Amino acid sequence: MRKYIDINGYNIAIKIYKEKRRDVRFSLGKTGFLVRLPNFISEAEEAKQMEKAQSWIAQVLEKHPEVREKFTVNSFQTGDQIKVREKVYILDVTYGPFNSHYIKRENNTLYLRIIEEEPASYVEITIKQLISRMIGADFLPVIQRRVHELNTLHFKQVVGKVALKYNQSNWGSCSSTRNINLSTRLLFAPQEVLDYVIIHELAHLVEMNHSDRFWALVEKIMPNYQAHEEWLKANAKSCDFVVK
Repeated sequence: MRKYIDINGYNIAIKIYKEKRRDVRFSLGKTGFLVRLPNFISEAEEAKQMEKAQSWIAQVLEKHPEVREKFTVNSFQTGDQIKVREKVYILDVTYGPFNSHYIKRENNTLYLRIIEEEPASYVEITIKQLISRMIGADFLPVIQRRVHELNTLHFKQVVGKVALKYNQSNWGSCSSTRNINLSTRLLFAPQEVLDYVIIHELAHLVEMNHSDRFWALVEKIMPNYQAHEEWLKANAKSCDFVVK
């Protein structure tokens, strides 16, 4: 059984095993913190041992920052909600011995089935990618329409495909084949900031570089573009698929 507990402000994933054993063991495995308990332990004794486990984990996190960074995760549980613009999505999450991770949607509920025997940090990014793919598909027609509106208004260039992807390393890109890729993380940004990134990428259809000519083109269309760049730098961490 996997559970998440708050330890000194850190959200920690713990895997609990009940086994044919007499003793109790706490350890740090490849996929996170492990607590091994006897099969027939009483509820009172289990609660007592879990308190000891939390104390032990807190000491490990304090002494080993690298462990804290590796195994501190944003948990996703059934009933959690993710708000993206005017839409609210409800999560139904099951961790188990599945062959693969997958997601499906029914109305506004996202059903996720997640392999439990994976490193916590990997599980977190996998869930974000799955959610991003499903929610991104909802918003793609609106984003595509806005790209073509801004292109018609300012550039009148040939645009290839317009796609939404869960990019963490950049906010957008323009390929040599004139495809525009935008990060789904921009769905959490104000419209004028999203417009800036679209204009930035469309400008690459004219200047496939970051030369003075490129920035002059961007500034001509959006004189206050630097304010939007600053917003993205200041709010990068909040632009993500996390529960509210």
